Amino acid sequence: MKEILGFIGGVILVIVLILAVDYTGLMWNSFIGPKRENVRREIFEETKSYNQGMKQDLVKYLHEYNMSKDPEEKKAISATVRHQMSDYNEMKLSPELRSFLTRCRSEQDGYGH
Repeated sequence: MKEILGFIGGVILVIVLILAVDYTGLMWNSFIGPKRENVRREIFEETKSYNQGMKQDLVKYLHEYNMSKDPEEKKAISATVRHQMSDYNEMKLSPELRSFLTRCRSEQDGYGH
């Protein structure tokens, strides 16, 4: 009888240890996970493809803005630029694109008004 209780107690102890290790892993992942994701995001934002894509988008918006005659459409384009490029480092841009982005960021009613 003592052997059976010892075996059952051992099985329960192993299960408790497995759950404790699993819980510790979850807690570690909740601690380190956000930090790991931040590093991955920073690395991604430094890639050539990310920067070229952002520049191409901004060139497209600048062209659309310059072609538009409608003030409301220009406001919408400016708002889109502010939203999409809100945390983009403008120092990676050409002077013309940097000027467009700076104006879109600083003027709530659109570029050039």
